[in-house]
Amino acid sequence: MIQFSKKIIIIFLFFFIFLNFSHTSAVENITPTITLFPTIYYAGDEVLHIEGRAQPSSNVEIVFNSIDWAPKSFTVGSDASGKWVFLQRLYLEEGRWEVKARNTIDTTSQSVWSDSADFISVPTVFVFAGIKIKFSTLNVLLIASLASFVLIIILSIFRFKSVQKEVRAFRLGSTERLIKGRIDDVRRDITEELWRLEKKLKQSGSFTPEEAEHREKLLVELRKYEKEMEEDIMGVL
Repeated sequence: MIQFSKKIIIIFLFFFIFLNFSHTSAVENITPTITLFPTIYYAGDEVLHIEGRAQPSSNVEIVFNSIDWAPKSFTVGSDASGKWVFLQRLYLEEGRWEVKARNTIDTTSQSVWSDSADFISVPTVFVFAGIKIKFSTLNVLLIASLASFVLIIILSIFRFKSVQKEVRAFRLGSTERLIKGRIDDVRRDITEELWRLEKKLKQSGSFTPEEAEHREKLLVELRKYEKEMEEDIMGVL
């Protein structure tokens, strides 16, 4: 009876080891699959949605690879039917990416990789110092900056013209005062001389040829000064 019990125990022990070995081998040999992935992923605007199948109720390692950027690795869990879902707003740099998955059995045992699935990432955000800025927002900022720059230039031009006009007016006013002073001085001198000749004409009744010639020269000189003053004013304008 004891010998029979030992045989039963040994049979059950072998049967348990066989089942455990078969289960482990089956798990290790399961190859996950990727059944759903985008062809174009707009990073920044969309949520990355990838689905697949693997060992039921297990951990699935998902790796994103690119020839231009560092790989990114994530772990998700599969449900009782073996379905796993990766759903995340993930930033992937611009370019072609491939994603593949495998079951993580334990720290030393993993299944083979699934076939890779390729897609293209098109970022809609700009990353600066860890801060993500949408390209649409960046465009608005650039347009606003450009509009402000143009407005500043226009205001500067108007201000420059205004200042230039004020300087002109100041120079013109100063020149006019200077010219007016010169004209007044010349006119006063010539007028006094003409008045002296007219007074002598009243007394004597006529000019001598020299006095007549002198009077004519005074009038020509007065007209000459007035013309020169007008030309000076036009030169300032």
